[in-house]
Amino acid sequence: MVAGTMSMAGISRPALPPTAPAASAIGTAYASMRRSLAQHPGQSSWQGRDGLSVLKEVRCGLRPQIGFEIARQVNNSQLALFDKTRRDWRLQASASIYKRDWNIAGFAPSLRLVWTRSFSTISLYDQKRLRTEFGISKAF
Repeated sequence: MVAGTMSMAGISRPALPPTAPAASAIGTAYASMRRSLAQHPGQSSWQGRDGLSVLKEVRCGLRPQIGFEIARQVNNSQLALFDKTRRDWRLQASASIYKRDWNIAGFAPSLRLVWTRSFSTISLYDQKRLRTEFGISKAF
């Protein structure tokens, strides 16, 4: 059973004077809290996260976006195979770019670079990760 809430807020404003071609910048802030319940208390946890992101429409149909997130997870008790209760901090930073004027049926190519660093009381979950994602996205 998983229960949780998530709230989001955004701000949008014109980035250029009204006489210039249409462009916009959007900032987003979010926070969430999630409670996970399992039969074994070592698998039950509280998770919270906060994040910020900014994207801006620029020339040539490009839309770069940057984001940052910090998260915390605390399990109820120790896991069966470990002698410690899992307590994690996670930092994540990302940079994306979308090419909105190259699209098919509204879907445009995207490229994203994501760096994640997890700090955990259990070394199995203590990790660094850098990944690249190629995909398509659709703006609403």
